[in-house]
Amino acid sequence: MASSMMNCPYCGKLTDPRLDNCVHCGGFLRKKAVPGQRRSSGEKETCPTCGALVQAGDIICVACGTNLLTGQRITEEQPAPAKARKRAFTMPTVSLKWVGIATLGFLGVVILLFLLALFLRRDRIGAAIEEYNKGNAAQAVSALNDYIESVPDSADARQALAWMYWENKEYAYAAEQLASVVRLAPANREAHRGLALSWAKVGGEDGRRRAQAALETMVQQFPADTEAWYLLGLLRGVEGDAEGQVAALREAAVGAGAPGLAARRLTAVGIAAQGHTESAHQAIQKVLEEAPGDGDVLATAGLLASEQNDWIAATEYLKSAVDSGTGLEGDALTQLAILLISRREFDEARGYLERALALDDNNLRARLFLAVCQREQGLPEAALQQLDPLLKTSGPLAAAAAVEAARVHLAMDDPARATQSLQQAIQLGGSDAALYTLQGRAYARSGEAVAARDAFRKALQTDSAYAPAHLEFGLFYLERGETTEAVRMLERYLELIDPATEDAHAEEVRTLVAQLKESLDATGGAA
Repeated sequence: MASSMMNCPYCGKLTDPRLDNCVHCGGFLRKKAVPGQRRSSGEKETCPTCGALVQAGDIICVACGTNLLTGQRITEEQPAPAKARKRAFTMPTVSLKWVGIATLGFLGVVILLFLLALFLRRDRIGAAIEEYNKGNAAQAVSALNDYIESVPDSADARQALAWMYWENKEYAYAAEQLASVVRLAPANREAHRGLALSWAKVGGEDGRRRAQAALETMVQQFPADTEAWYLLGLLRGVEGDAEGQVAALREAAVGAGAPGLAARRLTAVGIAAQGHTESAHQAIQKVLEEAPGDGDVLATAGLLASEQNDWIAATEYLKSAVDSGTGLEGDALTQLAILLISRREFDEARGYLERALALDDNNLRARLFLAVCQREQGLPEAALQQLDPLLKTSGPLAAAAAVEAARVHLAMDDPARATQSLQQAIQLGGSDAALYTLQGRAYARSGEAVAARDAFRKALQTDSAYAPAHLEFGLFYLERGETTEAVRMLERYLELIDPATEDAHAEEVRTLVAQLKESLDATGGAA
């Protein structure tokens, strides 16, 4: 069929038989009706240029130097220069013409052999990639490793092998190969980026350290690569290097589009992490002016406002962020719920926390504060169920979860289990005034007066301005009949609180103090 492909008789590759020459090697595919056409004579052929007999399979006619594949002559007789020449010596048996032809023929063979070797090298890499694409990953990886053993400086083979490792989640092996690619081809931008991301995927402290080192090298090689600066800024932030984070993000912030906007947004976060709250506020306000409807910018503004205790602005920004959509939705929902809990708006807060957990079941902060809402709503069993995963971990959130579990147990009138939870919190590193105050309450409910007194005193030693400790200690003294000490503690409580706070019960405490003072006056101060 005229439209079918054929194998070139000279190079063997598939080509179109309608063409005059093979697209791969240039060999004739169709005979041309021109004078001097190459003729066949039995087992021998004739040169299309000079008609001399040539052997079947010859590439160059030794009589005239014509390339029998392309029809072009390798050398042509050159006219003598138009100036006097010195008399040339001639070889007695071999013409200089044939020496030139033989030399060119030898060079042609050398070049062909070099190109063939290069082709074969590339073909082995291509064959491995083809094998991988067929689903035979093990064979492909093995083939490339064998090839690299024989050609260790092949950056192409190492990069192909690295991507195979990456796709199979063998990130450490991918990083090993990409490190060699970076060494062999330092201008290979994708190898630098892949090396950093591979180590980041490895994870852990060592993985992050190596990823950061790879990015440090990358930004030196490509100082205008804003994406590399951005990633470096993120890693420096994870490592707690706020100053280095801001420096890197400022390099990334010069970029346009989403990466530049993200860098400018995170620069404000880095500034806040350094303790420069006013500068951070000014920085995020500039980004808000640039992108007032961007969900990520609104969420960041809300989180920063929360850190600055500007709860009104924080609530407004965070609600706008979750309404418009943001990549920080989980954090925004959780922080918004915490703000609502501080205003005792538990129903709305619970809805936001349930949305946050639907996005990420491992959002432990959302789980902790959902338990708070459930306790306040009279659902202690549900609260303990939320706290259980946190109590199996370690660190600050685990300690906070143990304290919250103690509150739940006290709400269930189980002071013994509350005391156990508080001991667990202390073992997990908890040591604040709120913990010791709660411990004093649990001991008092269990009738352990000495332990309760010690716990309340420890709370005040930890933070003498912690108002709830004064309130609980005052009520403890009142139950013990120590009216004078009770009045002293309750009056200090009233000094420390904001009377406008809804759950401070300031008026009730003030009335109680007045009644206790009247009682003391009536008994001559004996209590």
